[in-house]
Amino acid sequence: MSFPFLARALLPDWGATYLLPRAFGPALALDLMLTQRRIGVDECRTLGLLAEVVPTESLRTRGEELLRAIAQIPPQPLRALKQQLRAPEVGALVQSMQNEGMHQGALTGDAAFVTAVANFLQKRPGDAGPVRS
Repeated sequence: MSFPFLARALLPDWGATYLLPRAFGPALALDLMLTQRRIGVDECRTLGLLAEVVPTESLRTRGEELLRAIAQIPPQPLRALKQQLRAPEVGALVQSMQNEGMHQGALTGDAAFVTAVANFLQKRPGDAGPVRS
């Protein structure tokens, strides 16, 4: 996983500027967005991004186990839990995503973005070239 937006002359979006600092703290969130480094499964697990890692051959079985367990929960408390977990953050997240969209719109008109897209499409390295591993 990585956040290669800046290499494309764009701002991280889909709520990343809101969610990452809250999930990892501002220092690590900024590090991940500025360096655009890729993080693998082990680091994702350490950071709390993964609840469980399942080998490919066990994925279907484990997925079905989880679905059966969740299906046993009555719908009303399940809905209430999901609403409760989301409630405190929804308004701020929506506002943050609106702000991200405003900035993305402005950035896509910038010369740096045009160059980044051309580099990406032509697979040329450059200031806005591939993300470092």
